[in-house]
Amino acid sequence: MIPTTKEETAPKTKPKTMIAYWFSRDDGTTEHQKTPAEVGKTDRSDGTPAPCEKGLHASPTPFDALQYAAGCRLWEVEIPADSVPHGDPLDKYAAKSRRYLRSVDLRRVLVEFSCRQAEGVLDLFEKRYPDGKRPREAIEAAREYAKKQTHNVRAAAEAARAAAGAAEAMLNEMALSALLSDEGGTA
Repeated sequence: MIPTTKEETAPKTKPKTMIAYWFSRDDGTTEHQKTPAEVGKTDRSDGTPAPCEKGLHASPTPFDALQYAAGCRLWEVEIPADSVPHGDPLDKYAAKSRRYLRSVDLRRVLVEFSCRQAEGVLDLFEKRYPDGKRPREAIEAAREYAKKQTHNVRAAAEAARAAAGAAEAMLNEMALSALLSDEGGTA
């Protein structure tokens, strides 16, 4: 077959870089990266990249990057196309370099997402513990914090800790109930 269009006759070249995503703390650092990220800056890593061991990490989507988030600042980054993939399905890369293109603080978005997820199971808790107000109060405190970005983190942390304790107690009780209701379960 004879090529008939410009696209068919153009040489096929692989891209040298790809766009990926990475989270940092507000100051652009993480536990493993002490030098802050800055828009336009490129960080480099010596040696051969290996996921979870060596190299500069980034993920194919913001959602994938979230599981490795060190903070609420999301960065769009450029990494070499030959970066080493990790996971099945793919959830991150280890790269020799990472160029910071732009960033955004997703604190409010992430807090709201977390609140909505918690609300999705809140009715299970409230049916089992009708007087248990701590999870709902924790959700309200988190939303208040995100809305006002107040520095009253202590109140939000105490409410979150109380909600986590209540949720853990509920989970333990439900697990024990399931074990005891199983055939052969004994107290």
